[in-house]
Amino acid sequence: MFKSFATPYDGDFSSLLSHLFSRNARAVLDAVRSALPHEEAGGLGLCQEYSNWIQRPCPELAAAFLGRGRGTKEPSWLQAQVILAAIASGGVLPFEFKASVTKRLVFAGTLLPLGELHFKANGKRLEVACDGDLKTIAYSDIALEGQTPCWTKSLPGRSNLRFGDCSQVRLCSAEWISEWPVTGLTVPTSVDDVSEFSSTLSRCSDILASCAPEYYLWTAMVLREVVPLPRVEGAVLNSRSFSFWPGHVHVMSTDCDVSLINMIVHECSHQYFYALIWATPLALPGAPPAYSALKKVPRPLEIILLSLHAMANIALALDAILDSGNLPPDFDFKEAHAQRKESIEHARQLNDSLIATGTRHLNDVGRALHSTMIARLKAL
Repeated sequence: MFKSFATPYDGDFSSLLSHLFSRNARAVLDAVRSALPHEEAGGLGLCQEYSNWIQRPCPELAAAFLGRGRGTKEPSWLQAQVILAAIASGGVLPFEFKASVTKRLVFAGTLLPLGELHFKANGKRLEVACDGDLKTIAYSDIALEGQTPCWTKSLPGRSNLRFGDCSQVRLCSAEWISEWPVTGLTVPTSVDDVSEFSSTLSRCSDILASCAPEYYLWTAMVLREVVPLPRVEGAVLNSRSFSFWPGHVHVMSTDCDVSLINMIVHECSHQYFYALIWATPLALPGAPPAYSALKKVPRPLEIILLSLHAMANIALALDAILDSGNLPPDFDFKEAHAQRKESIEHARQLNDSLIATGTRHLNDVGRALHSTMIARLKAL
C-alpha cells in the first residue's frame, strides 16, 4: 500500500494521502485531549467528529500538535486551534465561539492577535473580532466548488492564485516561525512584489497539468502555502519545507519555469515522504548513516531515502514534460534537459550511497519504496 507514495505512477496516492491525514488528525486530537485536564478535554468532543474533514496537509493542525507537544496547556488556545484546523479544512460551518488566548493562534498563513477573540464562521467567510479593537479581521475561502478550501486574508503585496483547475495556493509569509522557534531557523525575508512569481507559478501549474498530469495532481494535492524567497546570487534552486508544518513550502522567486517546477515537485514530494514517516518508520532501529554526495556529510538513512525520493520524482516529472509534445514555444528545453540530467545523476549518487550502506537496514516499507523508485528511474 505505502509504495503508492513512491511516484504518482505507482498506485492510488490520493486515497492513501486522505487516509493518513485523517488518521493523523485523530491522533493530534487525542494528543491534545491528553494534554488537557479531564474537565477541559470534554470540550473537544465536538471537534473529534470533524477530524474526517482534515484529509490534506493542514498547517493549522500542525500548530495544535506543536502547541500540545511544547507544553501549551491553555485549554482555550488548544481548543480554538483545533477548531480553526477543522474550519480551514472545510468543516464546522456555520460555527461561532470565543477564546481567550495568551499565545497567538495560526490561521490561513497568519498569526492572530492575543486577547479575547470572538470567531464567527459562516459559509466561505470567517470573522475574528478582538476585544478592545473595533476592527474585525476577515478571511474568505476563495476555493471553487470541489476544490480543497483555501482561506485567505487580504494583505498588501500578497495574493492567492489558481494552481491549475483543481487547486488554489496561498502566498504568505513564514511568520509562524517566530511563534514556533526551531534551532537554526529564522523567519525568512519574503519578496515584496510577488507579481512575477505569481505569473511563473501559474504557468508552471498549466505546464504540469497539460504535459505531466500525474505530477500536476501529485503537487496540487499537497501544496497549500508558498513563501516566495528572494533570489540568491548565483543560485538556480533554493527551496525548503518542514516535516512538522505540512503543505507549506519556501521556494526562491524565479522567472524560470523549469527551475520552479523542479522546486515545487521537490518540496511536494517531501510532503508525501513526511506523511509516510509519520505513519511508519522506513529504516530498522539502529540503521547506520549513509554518506550524502549532495551535502558531503553522513546523514540518517531515512534522509538519504528522502533525498533520493525527491530527485527521482523531479527526473520523472521533467521526463514526462519533455516527452509530452505539448509545451509552449518559449519553454526552455535546454534547461529542462540539463536539470533532468542533473536530477538523474543526483539520484544515482544517492542510490549508490544507500546500496553501499545496505538496503538491509531499511524495513519492508522502506525497501518497497526504494525498489519502486529505482525501477522507474532505470526506465529513463
